[in-house]
Amino acid sequence: MNLQNKRLLKAIRDGDNLVIRQLYTDCFQYTTKFVQTNNGTLDDAMECFQEALIVLFRGACKEEFVLKTDVKYFLAGVVKNIWLKELERRKKSKKILTSPDLQRNNLQETEDFDQILLEKIKLDENYDKLSIALNEIGDNCRQLLSYTFFEKKKDKEIAVLMDYALEFVRQKRKRCLNKLKKITNEL
Repeated sequence: MNLQNKRLLKAIRDGDNLVIRQLYTDCFQYTTKFVQTNNGTLDDAMECFQEALIVLFRGACKEEFVLKTDVKYFLAGVVKNIWLKELERRKKSKKILTSPDLQRNNLQETEDFDQILLEKIKLDENYDKLSIALNEIGDNCRQLLSYTFFEKKKDKEIAVLMDYALEFVRQKRKRCLNKLKKITNEL
C-alpha cells in the first residue's frame, strides 16, 4: 500500500472531514458520469457514491484493511458494482410488479416482507465484503473473474485476451476464486 493510501486510511479512521470533501472533489464526477450514462439520475449517483464511501469507511476502520489500488479506482469499482446491482434489482422489481400473481395477492403477509428484508440486508453485507475482496485480489484475478462471470466469455477467449494457456486459465480461475473466498471469509 502506498504512502498516500496509508495517510488516507488514517485520516478516515481519525474522522477527518477534509478527507470526505477531497474524495467528493476527486471521485464524484466519475460516479455521476457513469450512473447517468447507465440510465441513472444525479440522485442515483449521489446515493451510489455515498454507499461506496460507506464501504471504504467500513474497510478503513479495520486495521487489517489494505487498499491495494488508488482510492479513485477503488471507489470507481465499488460504484460500478453498486450501480449494476441496482439496475439488476430494478429490472427484477419491474418483472415482479407486473406479475399477475402479485397483482392478485398484493404481497401476502408482513412475515414474508420481513423475511425478504432480512435476506436483502444479508445480501448487502455480503456484497460489501465481495466489493472489498474484489479490490484486494489483484488486477489479473479481477480481470479473469470479470471475463468469466460478468462478460460470460469462454475459456478460449479469455486465454487469448490474457495471453494464457487454456489450462492455465482454468487453474488461475480456481486459485482466484479460492483467494476471493478466503478474503471474503476474513472480513
